[in-house]
Amino acid sequence: LVELLRSADSAAHENATRALWYLATWPANQLAIAHAGGVPPLIKMLSGESERGQEWGAAALEALSHGCPENQVALSRAGAIQPLVMLLGSDGDEVQKYAQGALLNIASASEGNLREVVKALVALLDVRNAGAQMKSAESLAILAAKSVVNRGAIAALGAIPPLVRLLGDGRNVNKSQVRAAAALSDLARSSENKQAIVNAGGLNALVMMLRSSNVEAQTRASGALAHLSASTSAQKLIADADGIALLVALLSSERLAAANHAGCALYHLASMT
Repeated sequence: LVELLRSADSAAHENATRALWYLATWPANQLAIAHAGGVPPLIKMLSGESERGQEWGAAALEALSHGCPENQVALSRAGAIQPLVMLLGSDGDEVQKYAQGALLNIASASEGNLREVVKALVALLDVRNAGAQMKSAESLAILAAKSVVNRGAIAALGAIPPLVRLLGDGRNVNKSQVRAAAALSDLARSSENKQAIVNAGGLNALVMMLRSSNVEAQTRASGALAHLSASTSAQKLIADADGIALLVALLSSERLAAANHAGCALYHLASMT
């Protein structure tokens, strides 16, 4: 099957890729495929012209790297990160899903892998491709939610300013804004990141998102404000943006998480002097 990946026949490529994907879902086959030389030609499939080949190539790499640190490192060393990141802007939802899964797997192997993945994701936030921006912000949100180490790396590699830019003015909420707010919510857990979000101008947009009829947007924005409101430098800005009234209104939200976030933010704001 690995030899077929090197064939001049594009149909053979795709069929072999799909077969390897299925085989790689069994842990016992993961290292066998990699040791047989399957990683480089699978990475090459990611840059091919066939969307089906890209999908199956990304799916195979996700399966190969799932719970397998040796393959996670091998994929990074073989140059898989950049082509996988580029696929986050694909028109195919399945292509995006498998590429994202592979990137999250690779990032879990080591701090070095994490930094390489995050660096590429941060660069994608400023690319003029709404789908790519959304999946990049979503990936950063997933990583930020996992650990303090991840949050530190994401902030250190400059994610906060482009995430704040992705919020826009907080009006006409779209998926990219919601994902950016989710990432900023977890990043705001640390005091240094709170100030960085304030300095980048993120507060007004987050408060504006509370006005949205989108419950997910309200939940993510209120989650970020719950953390940010613990900072004295943010409290007056939230109040001046009419944030208190909006948070009070959110206490009766149908989404329990949004109501809880609002209550936490109001608790912090009540301590204003």
